[in-house]
Amino acid sequence: MADDQKNPDDEVLCYCSGTRRGQIRELFLGGRDMDGISRWTGALSGCGGCEWDIGVYLEELAQATEAAASASAATDVAASCGGSAKDDVASQCGESPSSNNR
Repeated sequence: MADDQKNPDDEVLCYCSGTRRGQIRELFLGGRDMDGISRWTGALSGCGGCEWDIGVYLEELAQATEAAASASAATDVAASCGGSAKDDVASQCGESPSSNNR
């Protein structure tokens, strides 16, 4: 368990297939869903004990990916308008954009 704390990617999520957290993340980022990850790694096809952990981890990855995409889109929109993301948020909140950025 001490090794898992040093590198979370090495944590085994499916003991039947030996599938590690890092493998699942790379496959998810490569566009695979739970079924695709199962077919590629063999995870979720043995005893079924990993289904909950892998499902929760995939939800976390989806939320993190969505949040990163939203933040990137906000920065892109603000930059195209000549402002900063902070100015964009300020204008949406009814505040004046900072004068330092103009």
